[in-house]
Amino acid sequence: MLAEQESNDAAVNRVSALTKENKCVLYILGQFWSIQTKTGHRPCKGFFVKQCKQRVKFTAVSLIPFMLSRLTFCMSVCMLLAGCDNADYSLDKSIPRLQSPGDSIAWIRTKWRNGLHIETVFYDRQNRVLESFNFGRSSRKVLNFYEKDMLVKSISYWHGDSDELNTAGVDTTWYEYDKNARLVVEKHRHGFIPKNNNSGIGGGYTVALRYTTTGDTVKTSGANVIEPGNITDIERWERDGKARITSHFKLYILHKPQNDTTDFFTRKYAYDVDGKLKMAWFGHMYLKRYYSAAGPDTIWYSYDKQNRVVKERHRYTTNMRNKQEIDTTQIPKPEMDYIRKCRKGFFEGDGYFPKNEKVDIIEYRYEQFDPQTHSNLNIPY
Repeated sequence: MLAEQESNDAAVNRVSALTKENKCVLYILGQFWSIQTKTGHRPCKGFFVKQCKQRVKFTAVSLIPFMLSRLTFCMSVCMLLAGCDNADYSLDKSIPRLQSPGDSIAWIRTKWRNGLHIETVFYDRQNRVLESFNFGRSSRKVLNFYEKDMLVKSISYWHGDSDELNTAGVDTTWYEYDKNARLVVEKHRHGFIPKNNNSGIGGGYTVALRYTTTGDTVKTSGANVIEPGNITDIERWERDGKARITSHFKLYILHKPQNDTTDFFTRKYAYDVDGKLKMAWFGHMYLKRYYSAAGPDTIWYSYDKQNRVVKERHRYTTNMRNKQEIDTTQIPKPEMDYIRKCRKGFFEGDGYFPKNEKVDIIEYRYEQFDPQTHSNLNIPY
């Protein structure tokens, strides 16, 4: 019985592209299956006895509890659907919709993963990103502001899968540049929607960037949220003779309350004879504390006649030739139990942790902006 319930819950968790109403119904169906199993009846495909999975000869007396259970089920579905009216599983209602003036938008790009719409980006006539929306159980929006061709401010909104409905975190960032147009200062301020939320998010911090002669970018954070010296944040890019990026190295370590490396990778890039990016792959990838891959092992790119990326093939593997696991010698036992579960999921997969062995097909679609069609943001369900 427990195995049947866990199987039902796992099936419901895998459904991410359904409407909010269907998700609610699936949850009720899962609970209904459990109730019916405990009472000795299997759930029916409809309200007719002949459609039951188990053929049962109902008498007038035995039909009464059966019909009562059906009535209770219907009422539960109706009540849950009413409670789902405020739910938005692709873009939480707290996140503002399209804000850029229609006359500033030139075209849009939508992104699709295995046929599922996951992102919409709005561009201006200089091909700069004005707004971007990422859809899913965790959703996000970024709104950008420019002055003299330079990005001077951005506002990021995010809503996590486990966050309360109609709430979002907000990060406002201001950018400053040196005389060579290189970014040297980021000033961040945190907030929350609604403003009276007691989430503890607030304050801000400043990131100072400096550039070494070898091409490294060294970031130093301080003020309020992040203590000076509490992090190591280094990025390095290598370029070929045509100034194309051929390698990207990143190292990010949070030193307190304990050393925690959240990013440590080297990514390589190759180009075709026309100079277009052909392939990207990880030469080295640290799997982090809970076996979370930094991205697909390899990406292949395809283009249209306008040299726009229209397709990416993402290959994920469990091959350890380019991967590094966490050193567990200093990890306390209670946390090790969860790390082992994450490791098992990464290599073998289970009902909650998917195996890191798959291929995703990413597609991009381009459209000229039409105020009549696109001003009302299309949110996938």
